[in-house]
Amino acid sequence: MSLLIDAGIKFLNKEEKKHMEDGKITREGAEKTATATKKNHNVFSAFQVVDGKDTWDYKYKARSESV
Repeated sequence: MSLLIDAGIKFLNKEEKKHMEDGKITREGAEKTATATKKNHNVFSAFQVVDGKDTWDYKYKARSESV
């Protein structure tokens, strides 16, 4: 995984905690987390929330890095 993606995932985990209540996150909180992550880390060309049954998960598409 690239350093840019790693930084984005680290941001996502920190951002997600802001929206948690009793250790859980609502879909709305997960959507806010996904939006903030994509906005703050342009390595992601797409970022969406998906139903993981007991959790809200994230699916993302990252831009390729130019050398």
